[in-house]
Amino acid sequence: MGTWRSRLGEQLRRVAERYPPRLEVDLESLADAITVVFEGAFIVSRTYREPAVVAQQLRHYRNYLDLLFSPDLA
Repeated sequence: MGTWRSRLGEQLRRVAERYPPRLEVDLESLADAITVVFEGAFIVSRTYREPAVVAQQLRHYRNYLDLLFSPDLA
């Protein structure tokens, strides 16, 4: 888990340097959020026997990142 946090956190820091976030955000916590989304999506997917849930949840996370780091939403 620590390795994932570190690697994802570094990627997010690079993005934030180039595209400052539109809202105040803790990048380490945001790195953890992808793990939470991924693991939670697997649980929901297995519970409902709906494999598409994982991809759907990852798209939500990606949309959030796009909104957070987009320089212009117009």
